[in-house]
Amino acid sequence: MPENIPFIQSYHARTRHHFEAYAAGPGQLDWDAQPAPFRHFHGAPCLSLPLSADQFERPWHDPAPTAAVPTGLDSIGAVLELSFGLSAWKSWGPSRWALRCNPSSGNLHPTESYLLCRGIPGLADGVHHYDPLQHQLESRALLNPGGSPCLLLGLSSIMWREAWKYGERAFRYCQLDLGHALGAIAYAAHLLGWQARPLALGSERLAKLLGLNRSEDFPSTPYPFTEAEEPEILLALQAPGLPPPSPGQLQALEAELQAASWQGQASLIDPDPGYRWPLIDQAAQASRLPDDWLAWAAWSIRGQR
Repeated sequence: MPENIPFIQSYHARTRHHFEAYAAGPGQLDWDAQPAPFRHFHGAPCLSLPLSADQFERPWHDPAPTAAVPTGLDSIGAVLELSFGLSAWKSWGPSRWALRCNPSSGNLHPTESYLLCRGIPGLADGVHHYDPLQHQLESRALLNPGGSPCLLLGLSSIMWREAWKYGERAFRYCQLDLGHALGAIAYAAHLLGWQARPLALGSERLAKLLGLNRSEDFPSTPYPFTEAEEPEILLALQAPGLPPPSPGQLQALEAELQAASWQGQASLIDPDPGYRWPLIDQAAQASRLPDDWLAWAAWSIRGQR
């Protein structure tokens, strides 16, 4: 990781706007060719989540609940609704687009979210992709019941959603939006008396946990950079009876997922991109953590009221 810092620094310098010139980006925008704003995994079993956020609504000045809300479909549905769910629809002429609870640069939303869970009432053990359009979970890999209960949230970035508009600056915007996502999940968890603790985990290991390394599950196109999801971060959602898993428990979960049967084919993001920005992927590669990283942070991301 340290040896890659000079490259990230040079990327930052190259992709800054200057008085004499803008950073490299597309010369124009074709709004009819905008990348798909939602990803689906066709063929994966789906579980509809309740729109339950109103159950936990409190005035802004109220403190967190003295007793944290137990885990279940209502509480998980509320956390995902308030962090990554849709908040409104807008239209102008024939165009119609969604707004979401987490802010996004250009409303492009490169961040995708996945739940990894064990022992959660009403939810099968395994890996589930969150579909904000339908407010549902798409079950990517199911595990046999058993093992220590846990509730993990993995985030990834589809960088082409930002590159389509911002060119070489897309990596910067994906990191900005990742911060927005972390803030949103912290506030949503706080509402239920939960906490979110980040994990420093090797990038390839995170890709395996989320199924992002499974090229056979993603569209085969001449432009794989449009379909790729960059593994970003793993969080432990700390709720009643759900401490962060130990390194040994996490390694056992990795082994089980490697042997699991994965389901669903990822939908297409963009079949025919108009530009190529190889610097974005180079910056992403330079920022990845090596696989010997495995440590829970001693602090939690907290939403303040």
